[in-house]
Amino acid sequence: LRLKELSRLVDPERFTDEAFVDRAVQSGINRLLAMQTYEGGLTFWPGGGGPAYPYGSVYAAQCLLEAEAAGYTVPPGCRDALLGYLRKRVVDVADSRTVDRELQAYGCAVLALAGDPPLGVVQRLLRTPEADRGVVRANLARALARAGKRAEAIAVLGPELPAVARPAGAAGPMISETGETAIALDAYLEVDPESPAVPVLVQRLNDSMRDERWPTTHDNALALLALGKYAQ
Repeated sequence: LRLKELSRLVDPERFTDEAFVDRAVQSGINRLLAMQTYEGGLTFWPGGGGPAYPYGSVYAAQCLLEAEAAGYTVPPGCRDALLGYLRKRVVDVADSRTVDRELQAYGCAVLALAGDPPLGVVQRLLRTPEADRGVVRANLARALARAGKRAEAIAVLGPELPAVARPAGAAGPMISETGETAIALDAYLEVDPESPAVPVLVQRLNDSMRDERWPTTHDNALALLALGKYAQ
């Protein structure tokens, strides 16, 4: 999704076949949707067998919405079924000790990206101890900004950078320190792009690379999504 923007900025001679990039993105969209289950979420493998994976479903929904906004084809029925799964299985869930509030906050940001911000859930999450976590704060700020509440979003995001090290036991195992930095950068670019935190986070991402890449495929994806937005 961000390769064309980044390549024009970093190495315009290396990636000249933009049509190839478009075909690859569309193929990825089709592969993701081949993993959709009957209840709308996505499972691990094509064919939709087995239960849906909540984190993967939220992450995929974000990617599909951003792809659609960039002009790629996402079937409306599949998109709406996935958003319905997010609303039912991730966001509008009973408030209990078993709720993954980091994932809930991410779901709120994605639903807001789709134009359906769950503001009641956002306000409830802001009153929880987990709201002090950098990645939760970033996603709640994104949800508020997408709902047209930019001043509130800036206040939630605040001037503090996320910690370099994540606290023990913090949220889903899918979000690393690199991932949290990328999510924070993405949030600042959307909510408060003139913040002095932006160049600091860009440098932090750059410094966390090893052998011209980040530790995992997921880290690479989150970092490139954020840096692609920065390049725009």
